[in-house]
Amino acid sequence: MKRFLTFISLALCSLTTFANDYTDKLTVTVNGESMEQQATITITQGADGKYTLLLKNFCLETVEEDGSVTRMGVGNIELTDREGTVENGITSISYNGDIVITEGDDPSVDFWMGPMLAELGPVPIEMQARFNDTQLYCEIHINLMDMLGQIIDVVFGTEPEPVVEEEVLTDPVITLKDGVVNTIHIAVGTTSSNTQTATTYYTTNGSVPSATNGTAITEDTDVTLTKSCTVKAISISTSGLESKVASYNFAYTENETVSAPDIELNKNKENTVTIYPGSTNSYVETATTYYTIDGSWPDENNGTAITEVTDVTLTQDCTVRAITISTSGMTSATAVYRFTYVEPEVVSAPTIALKEGMDNVVTISVGKSSREAETVTTYYTIDGSEPSATNGTAITADTDVELSEDCTVKAITISTSGMQSEVVSFDFTYIAPEIPEELTAPVITKKEGVKNTVTISVGKTSRETETATTYYTTNGSEPSATNGTAITADTDVELLEDCTVKAVTISTSGMQSEVVSYDFTYEVESGIKMPTSLKGRDIQAIYDLQGRKIDNRKSVNRKSLYIVNGKKVVIR
Repeated sequence: MKRFLTFISLALCSLTTFANDYTDKLTVTVNGESMEQQATITITQGADGKYTLLLKNFCLETVEEDGSVTRMGVGNIELTDREGTVENGITSISYNGDIVITEGDDPSVDFWMGPMLAELGPVPIEMQARFNDTQLYCEIHINLMDMLGQIIDVVFGTEPEPVVEEEVLTDPVITLKDGVVNTIHIAVGTTSSNTQTATTYYTTNGSVPSATNGTAITEDTDVTLTKSCTVKAISISTSGLESKVASYNFAYTENETVSAPDIELNKNKENTVTIYPGSTNSYVETATTYYTIDGSWPDENNGTAITEVTDVTLTQDCTVRAITISTSGMTSATAVYRFTYVEPEVVSAPTIALKEGMDNVVTISVGKSSREAETVTTYYTIDGSEPSATNGTAITADTDVELSEDCTVKAITISTSGMQSEVVSFDFTYIAPEIPEELTAPVITKKEGVKNTVTISVGKTSRETETATTYYTTNGSEPSATNGTAITADTDVELLEDCTVKAVTISTSGMQSEVVSYDFTYEVESGIKMPTSLKGRDIQAIYDLQGRKIDNRKSVNRKSLYIVNGKKVVIR
């Protein structure tokens, strides 16, 4: 048999349906005459927590003189949707109204009165029932006086035994009242008994509370205190049961004050304000600062909460407000700061490049700030370390730096506001300097054994990578790369008259030797006279050195070298 619902099950409104059959003695009294019989009553609890009582196949039994039993079928008595109340483990239900008694299904009964009574009208019934999971006591009063001239009283079962639960008394609780300065909250203790009540007594002088000492309360109470003290409380039920004594050491807060927060422009961070939270002087309370940046007034429900110094970066003109509120509800004055947005500064990076036309020299060009009011300094390093305001060489103008080895040059530009550019880097490769070039001058000498011929020995350069060219003239002019005859090897030069020979050597690097000079005197061929005119009849023909015949003799009246009669002669 399923156990009947307990008080807790009823309180939780269980959705499960329970049914319980009770079989016991049934006493039926009709117009003052009583009869006893065995019967079964079923009690069911539905999903809605309400009860149904069913006395099925109810009969009126009569014992005849010969001892036989005559049964008159009445029918099914069913009372539905009954609310139940529980006390000491016993559930009580009742009914007072009209019902329809339906036909039973016991095959041993030939006739059921229920349908006949239904034709005459509803049957008035009063019912009281008390039950637990094992016992049921039920009284049913059926008034058939108007229909049949009868009153039927039915009594079923025995009274269920009440369950007496042990009383439990909770302790009172003393806490500091949240958000209220110098106030405590006393939560009273309670009793588990339905028949008992409890009272809580408290003291603020450290003495032990009792039913004769302290202030009595029956509900949770706030108590404002004016000095530091020890608060004690005890709960006592009407049965005399006592709880434990609760104790709380209270520290009084003297005149709490809350300082206002402070808002300042952060000079080290662009477009940033620093908010310094306010504080409370209470050692019991704590304080929180709330700030807004939209101009609205801050409080616990509006703004951003902070408890430490906070930097706030802003993106437009705005009004910043801040207020400090302690846990007791005490508020400070509101700090206000009107912020003006400044367009961010841009600092361009420096540049590093090789110095044109110079070996082992780089040029570092300083960066610039987008703000006219700011000045910039560029810092560079040549050891590969990161340059900064505390590391590297500072320059404020484009600077040439001569380097003596392979290295990494780095540079950064920093403005007076602290804004920094990116760091630029340049990998430098050292070029070893060449040995200075030396260039020998050419040499002009008379060629030994050969008349009217000089030998010009070319000058030389000391560098294997360079070549040298010697230039000479025979007319006394200064030789150069654009004047004179170029030679790259020692050369013999035949001369036709007195002259000054000059020579210079120039290398491909452009280096130039000294100019050497040689005064040459022409020597005539031995055994040949030098005629003063060409009138002699013994001259057959005159030729110049190119083999051209001179027809007009007057054109040779100048000092020169000609071929006369097959021989070289100087005609003066």
